[in-house]
Amino acid sequence: MLEGGRYCLRSPLTWPRLSWPDFEQAKRGAESLALCSLPLDANIAARIKRDNTTPHPMGPPLNRPVAMPVVESPSIAPADFEGDPLEIPDFLRRLGQAAPLILPKEISNE
Repeated sequence: MLEGGRYCLRSPLTWPRLSWPDFEQAKRGAESLALCSLPLDANIAARIKRDNTTPHPMGPPLNRPVAMPVVESPSIAPADFEGDPLEIPDFLRRLGQAAPLILPKEISNE
């Protein structure tokens, strides 16, 4: 499709929009995309499937455990606490009114 003096390819939609300045480059780009969309050779597909399903002989990486253990997180409130443990305590609350917000003239409605 010629758009804005450039040949554009609109699909596949999973790739960014591609464009070329002349017809020969557009033709080569379309051929490359067509070759990329061909199915794999049966032997290569079988090797990839086998490689992806068998575990690595050295095991998982050392910095990544096989399975993350499930740990119950302790409560943040003491056992004898009554009320909402996430409520802001009185000593952290602000006293009095907050200062009015003064906006610059370009932001305010005045």
